Amino acid sequence: MEVFNTRRYAQAQMIEALTCPVNRHMTRVERGCTNQDLFENPDWLLDHYIRFGGAKAFEKRRSEFETEVLTEEETIEYYI
Repeated sequence: MEVFNTRRYAQAQMIEALTCPVNRHMTRVERGCTNQDLFENPDWLLDHYIRFGGAKAFEKRRSEFETEVLTEEETIEYYI
């Protein structure tokens, strides 16, 4: 059985959106702002990342966040 790790997926996607050099550069160009402005307004980076396909591209990596979980079938024994 495979389990999808939602927390790790969201965390990795946030890190990519906030630290990706291309996303940071293009957001600065689009907004005409500085690194300090991006630090004070991280939502600008997230907005740009989502609007220009970063989230959609990251979705292709979804399988990296699926983990195989081994389950052990237990037999229940009833004693009368």
